[in-house]
Amino acid sequence: MLVVATILTGGLFPSQPTLSYRSTIPVDGRIFGDQTLMNGFAASSQNLIATVAGGAGPGGVAVNSVTGRIYIALQLSNTISVVDSFSNTVIASIPLGASPSAISLNPNTNLIYVTLPSLNVTSVINGSSNTVVATIHVGSGLRRVAVNPNTNRIYVTNGLSNTVSVIDGSSNSVVATIQVGIPFGVAVNPATNTVYVTNGGTLNKVTVIDGSNNSITTTIPVGSPMAVAINSNTNMIYVANVYGNILIVINGSSNAIVASVPVGFHPVAVAANPNTDRIYTTDLYGNSVSVIDGSSNTVVATVNMADPSAVDLNSSGNTVYATNYNSDLLSIMDGSSNTIVATVLLGFGPSNLDINPATNKIYIADISAGKVSVINGSSSGIITVVGVGGGPDGIGVNNATGRVFVANSISNSVSVLDGSTNSVIATIPASSTPQGVAVNSKTNRIYVTLPSANKTMVIDGSTNSLLASVTVGSDPVAVTVNPVTNKAYVMNFDANTTSVIDGSTNTVVATIQLGFSPASAAVNPTTNKIYVTNPNGNAVAVIDGSTNNLTGSISLAFAPGDVGINPGTNKIYVTGPSANSISVIDGSSNNVIATVPVGFDPTALAVNFATNTVFVANFYADTISVISGSTNTVTSTINIFTPGDFVISSSPASFSFTVASSGSSTVTAQSVNRLNGTLTFSASISPLVTNGPTASFIPANPVLPAGGSGASTLTVSATTSTPAGTYAVTVTASVGSIKHVTALSVTVTDFTLSLTTPSPSVIIVGGYAAAVLSVSSLGFSGSVTLVVSVSPIVTNGPTASASTSSVLLVSSTTVKVTISISTTVSVPLGSYLISVTGSSGPVSHTVSVSVIVQGSGDGSGGGGHFFVK
Repeated sequence: MLVVATILTGGLFPSQPTLSYRSTIPVDGRIFGDQTLMNGFAASSQNLIATVAGGAGPGGVAVNSVTGRIYIALQLSNTISVVDSFSNTVIASIPLGASPSAISLNPNTNLIYVTLPSLNVTSVINGSSNTVVATIHVGSGLRRVAVNPNTNRIYVTNGLSNTVSVIDGSSNSVVATIQVGIPFGVAVNPATNTVYVTNGGTLNKVTVIDGSNNSITTTIPVGSPMAVAINSNTNMIYVANVYGNILIVINGSSNAIVASVPVGFHPVAVAANPNTDRIYTTDLYGNSVSVIDGSSNTVVATVNMADPSAVDLNSSGNTVYATNYNSDLLSIMDGSSNTIVATVLLGFGPSNLDINPATNKIYIADISAGKVSVINGSSSGIITVVGVGGGPDGIGVNNATGRVFVANSISNSVSVLDGSTNSVIATIPASSTPQGVAVNSKTNRIYVTLPSANKTMVIDGSTNSLLASVTVGSDPVAVTVNPVTNKAYVMNFDANTTSVIDGSTNTVVATIQLGFSPASAAVNPTTNKIYVTNPNGNAVAVIDGSTNNLTGSISLAFAPGDVGINPGTNKIYVTGPSANSISVIDGSSNNVIATVPVGFDPTALAVNFATNTVFVANFYADTISVISGSTNTVTSTINIFTPGDFVISSSPASFSFTVASSGSSTVTAQSVNRLNGTLTFSASISPLVTNGPTASFIPANPVLPAGGSGASTLTVSATTSTPAGTYAVTVTASVGSIKHVTALSVTVTDFTLSLTTPSPSVIIVGGYAAAVLSVSSLGFSGSVTLVVSVSPIVTNGPTASASTSSVLLVSSTTVKVTISISTTVSVPLGSYLISVTGSSGPVSHTVSVSVIVQGSGDGSGGGGHFFVK
């Protein structure tokens, strides 16, 4: 049996406002809506298909229950992470050369299908070798992908073409194109060979397609459909309504809506487990995963986690996998207990780096953290960390001016750092997602590639202004410069070409046909040779800069990542992300002369030719390997990972309230270095007194998202018996073993009443007396209402009244009021209790005194005798 799921992200319906789920999520031509993925066994067994979100952090996720491997699309690092579900560790990184979005797999063939929206292609990965084996051109604006393992058909939604491409998995060719509405999610039920496509815009329908003849059988209005999932056992289709915060349940036999289940805030993904009949929605803004019972269509559990976007599951093991969008984590949840049992760190680390050989400073871009680390090349110590724009990717240094140029792929800008002060001195707007950076220090020109615009920016480094925007080939992902010839070489990944730009005219003077998709390049200005990586061919191509001809190809044992050159030694260094090593090539013979083991997933490198040192950025290890060019050995390893933390604050930090009531403050924890998790709050109050105030928190365990904040309302309550005074409240917040405290000052206010003995204390019938009431503030400010009473109540009994019915107190003041007691000649003799009650809101106090009424000296008068005991 099969389960299908679809997950939302990035750009939504073209006719509706685009939602940016987080400040770190780019919304451009490279990232589209939800992605579809597939996992499972053969059709007779338990299968899972899912559709997953993309974004700045981990996006699409697919689980192969046969091999136990999990595949996660990392959009900003242009890679697929492979996680071993048995050890919950990242075991491989597959470079793609462009940003991956949707991901799906066929467990029967062990082939993984990944959409690359910026290139309008679907890459096919062999799950055994973790290599790209085919690239299939489909429509425009790829959204999602789903697989039917029974028919070996792959379905890709094309949001800009308004079509669904049908791919034959045996030939890797498009065999049909189905016109639909504005497609986003897609899911397949292999048991019925039915395809379900969510359509946005003004349509808001689910299109139902017969997989046997690729014809549309019906459309179902559903509101704002995004994610879609199928339980083949029950033939129920589940559609996440992202704006309505509901899960719509459709009967696959009748195509009728049978239920609408309220879930968390902004459900963007859904997956179903046919074994347990449980459905899971990731509620992005609610920071939770809703667990729905498919038999009753009710939410049976809510699991808190930060920024859940994509979801997939292994139905045989009842394990749920959710990517945490801004946390670069994979959360692993036990489906039987609905608890998180493990997390796996993904794609959090250095993405690119460059060196200033004159100062021996290394500048490292951290694409996830939005920062640039500055390292002292001599001591291997971190000098400082500089915040730049969102998603810093390419980075280049002008050795002459000491300025550093950083391409911010999310915020669409180029940050300019002053190398002497390590501060950002300018920000240059980019028209679309910038990626590659190269600097010509001789001309003070900076070249920045714009892959989605097929252009290269030319920046004047003296004014930090745009000089030209040069049209190059399709998807320019990298650029390198020869300062001697004043030529810039742009690698056009989708066009399989290299554009040669004349730096004096800012025009393309040649286009070199490569026959493969180039990912990165480096120039040796001494030999005028350009070295271009071919990740799909496990090779490095060599171009003669004088003739613009390919002169050779150097075979490698792995798919190459980045490349760098030391022109002094004529050595070429190539990273092998999947091999965790660096190949050293002799430029005179084009032979690999050494292989240097480095850290996990080496994605970028830079060479300091002055010291003959190579610095390698190990993405998943969060380290920099320092290699001696003379010995080809790692001499040191720099740890650039800054542990996650948080800071805590309260607002207001002090407050007051009266007894028998409460006051509150908002306690906020702000994530530092992308720490995330569940917050736990506690409070202690001093001094400890009998009937002292108490503290509580709502919510008790808010989620702290990476880079975001989590808050809880602290309420301090007092009873009528709580002593007035100022109390110190210490709030402790913890995320795992990390704890921080914040101090608050709370004042409990009150007022008191005191009444003097009446004068005279014995009243002769027909006479009167007076007492003085003192109303004193204990930090209290406000109006106090006064009520005077006499007991017992008898006919012709004495009367008592206050000179005012209310008093207005100011903090720490006392107001005196006269209490008058009067009698008539008919008053019964005896003892009376005079009581005064002061009230303000829930606070009430009473004070009493006694007075005696006696007859005249001859014993006459009064209506009788009694005494109050």
